[in-house]
Amino acid sequence: MIVSFETKELREICELEEEAKARFGNIVALKLQHRLADIFAANNVCDIPVGNPHEVEACRTPTYQISLVENFCIRIVANQKKVPVLENGSVDWNNVMRVKIISIQKEHDQ
Repeated sequence: MIVSFETKELREICELEEEAKARFGNIVALKLQHRLADIFAANNVCDIPVGNPHEVEACRTPTYQISLVENFCIRIVANQKKVPVLENGSVDWNNVMRVKIISIQKEHDQ
């Protein structure tokens, strides 16, 4: 997939292991690197193999969540000019191939 980032700070956390370790600790930083590799290797959002990937229902913008460890998760949104949708109007995540990482956070945080 093609991945972008909501902020420069988030990009640095994802690209620089030392930044991730300073922000989240060694265990979360290591798992973050693994999940990012899974995201980059996937053909589409539904192709992400691990981390209990699922759509987050309570968000205003259709958002997908991938679990890390210690209740941390990565949240992503579709980042395509024309977001693919199903007949019912929901995002067709099987056809989303460009995403934006919008946060790395505790799962219960909104």
